[in-house]
Amino acid sequence: GTQTISFTGLEPVIDLVPAATLTVNATNGDNSINYAQGSVAANGLVSVDGFETIVFSNKGELIINGLAGSDTINLNNPNTPTALTDITVNGGDPTSGSDTLIVNGIAGIEDELVMIPTAAGAGNVESDAGARTVTFGGVEHLFLVMQDTDGDEADINGTAGEDQFEFTPGATRDTGLFTGTLDFNNASG
Repeated sequence: GTQTISFTGLEPVIDLVPAATLTVNATNGDNSINYAQGSVAANGLVSVDGFETIVFSNKGELIINGLAGSDTINLNNPNTPTALTDITVNGGDPTSGSDTLIVNGIAGIEDELVMIPTAAGAGNVESDAGARTVTFGGVEHLFLVMQDTDGDEADINGTAGEDQFEFTPGATRDTGLFTGTLDFNNASG
């Protein structure tokens, strides 16, 4: 079954009841949406602006709906909550602004993030460090923040020569800038 809960005057929400999906809807404004670790590694935590947070566990999928507005969605949980296998991010109405999705690798380990485009502003991000997949749509800007344990390598793999990147080293060995184009119109993956 599906249960919808609207609330006012509550403290942070804690949802540990087993269910297939947890859906979090932002507002139609410009939101800052964050997914991070809860107070323990087995829990996830979602926040939208200054609203009360949602702590969760025992959900197979987390769906984040940005709705209208120019939203920034930051996925930065170094652990995987109990039962979570997939995250879906729906940026929302692209005519209202520009949505940004930031997918962070796991600090302290060699974490390769692979982006597979499926349509304009849509695709999948997969991580080899954990069994998690991020599916996204309606996103105008995508940032993959990869981690490297020894600080001496970074790999960006495109699709059959359609994606082009240039690396400019920064002032220190762990900084730099990748610039280039990524063909989001390539639906073949």
